[in-house]
Amino acid sequence: HEVLDRLAGDNATAGIPVVVVSADATTRSRDRLVQAGAHRYLTKPIDVHELVGVLDELAAGRIDAGPPAPARPLRA
Repeated sequence: HEVLDRLAGDNATAGIPVVVVSADATTRSRDRLVQAGAHRYLTKPIDVHELVGVLDELAAGRIDAGPPAPARPLRA
């Protein structure tokens, strides 16, 4: 939960979709983290087909993460 809050609170990472992978398969944990901003919640052991489906959604832009983060200046 803390990681989601920190990512959402930083302009550089606020627009990045978060996929949680956890061994905790309880509905309570899933609901709490999705409510906190997780875009997907996958449980271990990982279902490869489900993971590939989520990655496909991300690549196709079908998971809305909100506005994109502002570009960061490049360091020399």
